[in-house]
Amino acid sequence: RSLREVRSLSKNSFSKVPEIRQQPSDMKTTINGVESVDWGEKPTYVFIRDSFFSWLPAKLISSSPPTARVSVALTNDWDANTYFSRKDDIHTGQERNINLNDYPGHIVPLQNVDGNGILVGKSDLTDLPHLHEAAILYNLKERNARMLPYTRVGDIIVAMNPFRVRMIST
Repeated sequence: RSLREVRSLSKNSFSKVPEIRQQPSDMKTTINGVESVDWGEKPTYVFIRDSFFSWLPAKLISSSPPTARVSVALTNDWDANTYFSRKDDIHTGQERNINLNDYPGHIVPLQNVDGNGILVGKSDLTDLPHLHEAAILYNLKERNARMLPYTRVGDIIVAMNPFRVRMIST
């Protein structure tokens, strides 16, 4: 991809937090004026800022600008693939209120997930549907966990050190 295409992708990497209105009669959800399937079946996966981890995966619960409510959604392999994990302080399902003013353009970055909400990793970062800081970090983390140290960014190669800590008993 050309640099122009990458820049174009990065401009569209963030999504405005959708306005969500639950309709109790038929359990349909209206997001930014468009009716969609039941909210419980199709959550919006986002990344939220965190003072220790920089970014955490989460699901959007509701929004009422300038705030939004999210539920932290750690991956199943979080402990195995996160160094200095402070799991005692954070857990899946933990709800947080976030200030949208803390995000560029008052928008939260979307995760690159498949239809089941599983984080999607790509060998070339320009192939990510949502390209931003959090997406880059989590894509590199996922590839490193799979022992795939090389990731492309168009014509550029990013090499991660596949060094692994081994516990040796004496």
